[in-house]
Amino acid sequence: FDTLTGAANRRLFEDRCKQGIETAKRYNTQLALISIDIDHFKKINDTLGHDIGDALLIELVERLTQGMRKEDTIARLGGDEFAILLSNISGQDGAELVGRNLIEHITKPIEVKNNELIITSSLGITLFPDDGDSYEKLLKNADMAMYKAKNAGRNNIQFYNEEMNKEMQRQCEIEQALRTAINTNQFELYYQPIIDINNGEIVALEALTRWNHPSKGILLPDDFLSIADQTGLLQIIGKWAFNQLCIEAKSIEKACGKQLSYAFNLTRKQYNHPSLLNMLKGACIEHSFNPNRLILELSENTLAQSSSDTIKQLKTLKSFGCVITIDGFGANSSSLTQLDSLPIDMIKLDRQTVASCLHNKKNKLVIESLLAIAKQLGIKSFASGVENLSQESFLQRNHCQYVQGFMYSEALPAEHLIALLLNNAREKELHSGDQIALPLGITEL
Repeated sequence: FDTLTGAANRRLFEDRCKQGIETAKRYNTQLALISIDIDHFKKINDTLGHDIGDALLIELVERLTQGMRKEDTIARLGGDEFAILLSNISGQDGAELVGRNLIEHITKPIEVKNNELIITSSLGITLFPDDGDSYEKLLKNADMAMYKAKNAGRNNIQFYNEEMNKEMQRQCEIEQALRTAINTNQFELYYQPIIDINNGEIVALEALTRWNHPSKGILLPDDFLSIADQTGLLQIIGKWAFNQLCIEAKSIEKACGKQLSYAFNLTRKQYNHPSLLNMLKGACIEHSFNPNRLILELSENTLAQSSSDTIKQLKTLKSFGCVITIDGFGANSSSLTQLDSLPIDMIKLDRQTVASCLHNKKNKLVIESLLAIAKQLGIKSFASGVENLSQESFLQRNHCQYVQGFMYSEALPAEHLIALLLNNAREKELHSGDQIALPLGITEL
């Protein structure tokens, strides 16, 4: 048994599962295996201490015991990982009933050493014989379902299905291919111009990572970003991308004779990584890149909780010289609160909200309100996904300052971008809807 909680340990749980499987085979019955992970348990240990964490685990096992039958087995597999064996269960309905009962017991407030805690959990459930006929396979299936529950927003139940296995295999294949891509330099940067809406001139370029896959061609971040982020590979790719940006910026500016600013996207994990500032500083020093020309784009979700740590990190990046932009702004209800509470320089309106602003009255009002408030607060505004003159006119009437979209230019590799800039540098005027011309400096941003 587990010495801390009194639950079965891993060895005993495996033994009982194997016995349960043999019994179920003999009597043609079903059993279920539940994988349980406590949401954000590490945060409790880090903030309140391991003593509180241990007391919480002990109380949790008592509650789980109350939510199951005497013939069932609960085990602590390690840390905050738990598993439950339900013998002779009446299919998925019976397992779901027990699962919901467990969640109800877990989420009741817990008083631990003068601290009232409310915890949630993610549950994954698999069934014998439907999903597998061995302990190892059932445990793996339950874990896959549990991770699906975490990705679905936590504090919920997910049942294993065969699609999860296919998705897991796909993710493993992509992860392996990503490692190969890193080692063989398969990534490259594309750049999409950012335009001053009032005169049609380029004021910045957004750097976008592309994977030049040997058999699938050019892959967009949607095809690999989440897996790279989950596996930690995005830190490596991100470091390469920023160094490459610093290198290619010199080529672009030498060819065009103008200095531009560059927008660079960060995921939540990249933003919270302790070495972010050192990585940025190191690349800027090595390649003589002025950080005042760097626009860091952070998603609204990344900054959703404006804690003291978040504000401290933003102020540190701003003191380094970066321009801070909230990307996808307006998609969540926290938007207006963030405008007033975070030290940011610019908002980038949510692409979907912009796309529907002319035929969706609610989104039209949202954009009008956000742009008006941003103007009053002295925060610059930027809209992506602009595809037609009507959208451009609407944004211009509402004092949006910068735009980006296919109406002006798609994202291009550095050499094609240089050709485009040089070709259009000969133009004296630029009409709305034309491809981009005449790059200028970014002193305004």
